[in-house]
Amino acid sequence: QPPRPNLEVSATTQTFPNIPVGQGSSGSVVMIKNSGGADANVTVTVAGTEAADFRVLASTCAGTPLKAGASCQLQLGFQPTGQGSRTALLVVKAPGADSPAPLTFAGFGQGTAAAVLFTPASVFITAPKDSSTYAPGATVVTVKNNGGTPFTIASVKLVESNPLASAFQLLSACDGVTLAGGQTCQVVVVLTHAFVTGGSAEANTFGGQLLVVDNAPGSPQTVPVKATRR
Repeated sequence: QPPRPNLEVSATTQTFPNIPVGQGSSGSVVMIKNSGGADANVTVTVAGTEAADFRVLASTCAGTPLKAGASCQLQLGFQPTGQGSRTALLVVKAPGADSPAPLTFAGFGQGTAAAVLFTPASVFITAPKDSSTYAPGATVVTVKNNGGTPFTIASVKLVESNPLASAFQLLSACDGVTLAGGQTCQVVVVLTHAFVTGGSAEANTFGGQLLVVDNAPGSPQTVPVKATRR
């Protein structure tokens, strides 16, 4: 039988470091060797549903046949188009050659950092001094992940700067919740009847802050809370 080319790839997997979505990695080199007895016309393609995330940045394998016993190199890069695990295959072929197993690409696309956004950014509730006309006032605070990386809320509580028993009631749907990018949960701050009927010895203004403990940057985050009797 006439001599045939035989291709060998220096790696079976290529794992890239975590890269923010849209940014590119530095190049990683993989060698291709023709260990057969005839020249090889090497072709290289990237295959898979996430093939667009991986690319050949530079190649010495294209353009001229790879001589028997010679090697060429590929410079490979990763630029994720989406978040999470990304995979693809590098397929190396040459006419008449036994193709090596595809090289597996692996990488991870990072979202933008988690960012906690409160709407409104502060709570201000007014109440009449005449308790007979007062119904409890409430403000809904929406907590949003304004970034890309998920974060988990451990607890939401109200810290009062000049305590008045039962002045505020907190209704939270955020405790223990994990928010992915763009997702929200809500906390309701209620000014109770106790604030209005606190008596003349109590100040006409009362405040504190909503304290949100989570694993996002800047934790714990706070929302100023204030109530006024008029």
